[in-house]
Amino acid sequence: MKRRVALVALGLLTLLVAGCASPDRGEPAAGGALVRDSISSEEPGTNIPITIEGVQAGEMIGVDFRGHVYTGTVSLQFLGPEGDVIWEDRVDSIGPFVVNDVVTATSSISHQLGLAWEAELTTSYDLAWQPGEFEQPFVQPIAAVSGVGFIALAVAAVVYAAVRKLGWQSLGLGALVWLGAYFLEIMLDGTFSELTADLAGSLSPELYALLWYAYVGVATALIEVVAVYLLARYAKLGEPSLKGGTAFGLGFAGGQALVQGMLALAFAAVARAQPDSVPLSIADVYVLNSPLYGIALIVQQAGRMLVHLYAVLLIFYALAADTIQPVVQASGYKAAMGLLFAAALIIGGGQIAMNWVAAIGLALWGALGVFGCIRLRDSYPA
Repeated sequence: MKRRVALVALGLLTLLVAGCASPDRGEPAAGGALVRDSISSEEPGTNIPITIEGVQAGEMIGVDFRGHVYTGTVSLQFLGPEGDVIWEDRVDSIGPFVVNDVVTATSSISHQLGLAWEAELTTSYDLAWQPGEFEQPFVQPIAAVSGVGFIALAVAAVVYAAVRKLGWQSLGLGALVWLGAYFLEIMLDGTFSELTADLAGSLSPELYALLWYAYVGVATALIEVVAVYLLARYAKLGEPSLKGGTAFGLGFAGGQALVQGMLALAFAAVARAQPDSVPLSIADVYVLNSPLYGIALIVQQAGRMLVHLYAVLLIFYALAADTIQPVVQASGYKAAMGLLFAAALIIGGGQIAMNWVAAIGLALWGALGVFGCIRLRDSYPA
């Protein structure tokens, strides 16, 4: 047993190191550059984020400009040594955009890639260049691995419930309750974003993200624990038995895995079939195409499902024992998930590394929930 635990720990550590070492930012070929930035301006203006040096007259230069325009229009300009506009492409529609083209250097002196706008402009973008044609990164089929993994986890939950004969009614009811909680969380997320819109502009992205994860932890505890407890208590969702609670918890966790898996598959399919319709940066595409990223998401989902199961069993235990203390415990247990993602953000290291930190944290948190489930099983009221 100890050897198995050691092997699992070694495997997780290896994947974490690999995730930290893997480049999750789509860098152009040698000699090129990539800039990610945003513009929020109420006045006409220009910005020159890239200076191109070391090219010869007549040399071909690949340019890739993509992102999302929220207000206004913006032009990408290729400027000569004297600041003259050699080539220009205008983005005049609101929404995601992609400009990929080849321009020709007019001299051996430095050139520049600049942005210009004639009125109000709000946009976020990636701008990159490299010698020769810039090969557009496309979402590959491997991006669907997380969706397939999520659905496999949902199927595993259903199979376990069937083998243990836990009851289809409680299983389905758990899935429906999660779905209701999910829609409620979406509405609250929108309200929180509106209320904190001013803070989003004044705080650094990292600080605002920490605020967001703190909110997510509190909202999760209120909706997925307190609200579920009140619903189960006053709507009489059945006898709060250990068997019923396990089925309900598996349905709750499996429902999330199934829906999120279907959404992930749909996103990967659309991003591959219609890349211009999905506002993905170059770096985002490279991250999605990394199998380490997809595996990290699957590990996160597996840990999250164990957290759901333990929290639901605490709720049913509270109902069976007629005590509120397990509900408080479940609320703190679930709220801590927001802190796990906040910790991953602080540790940083890129999207892949950050998601592996969160994955290992959730896996350990879920393992704690397994021990909690065992403890509840042994002390559950008859």
